[in-house]
Amino acid sequence: MMLPLLIFIVLCFILVYLIQILSQLKEMKEMMRTKQLTELNQVLDDYEEKE
Repeated sequence: MMLPLLIFIVLCFILVYLIQILSQLKEMKEMMRTKQLTELNQVLDDYEEKE
């Protein structure tokens, strides 16, 4: 009788865990994007200074 409930609880935990991982990946992706943009701006600034 308890087995279906146990399986349900485990599935819920797995789902929550996956959602957390996905949100962390999203944050990392955004951080990478801002880092790349910052580097690109730096390169552009350097280029403009040379002109």
